[in-house]
Amino acid sequence: MPQKKRPVVAPRKSHPLSVPDVRILHALRQLARILDINSRKLARTKGVTSVQLFCLTTMALGGADTATAIAAKVHLSSSTIVGILDRLEHKKLVTRARDLEDRRVVRVKLSDAGKALVETTLHPVQSLLERKFNGLTQAGATRIAEALESLVGMLDDGDAREPPRELSNDGDSVQA
Repeated sequence: MPQKKRPVVAPRKSHPLSVPDVRILHALRQLARILDINSRKLARTKGVTSVQLFCLTTMALGGADTATAIAAKVHLSSSTIVGILDRLEHKKLVTRARDLEDRRVVRVKLSDAGKALVETTLHPVQSLLERKFNGLTQAGATRIAEALESLVGMLDDGDAREPPRELSNDGDSVQA
């Protein structure tokens, strides 16, 4: 009786991620989870999401008074920002009005309630940092910021610094 040939099985490769890579991935996942949990708390207590608060804070700091300008500053698409502004306007935290000189432009302003919210509400990340790192020196905070910026630089293929691209109805990418 002829012997059956065994199928050739490729040798098993080791996992492509190193231990430091896995640690980084776990830390990023934990960070995303922490941010999500704290954003939900913010929404429950203040009635705005962390992204909405970030948009309000960006407006309060100046330099962004149109949907396009806000979108560029917070790294979201213009269509996403329009939805956020719709909800903020419904909550009476912002007002929108056509520019007097160029009627095509819609200016966005913080309302008094929006200003008060920004002045009295810390972003969840700020709140966490204040509670957990109250002894953190300016140099320590700078090192953390530089490490995070370095990580973003390593992971970013250039898209994160540009305004997000939106898809048209036919699936082609268009600049937001």
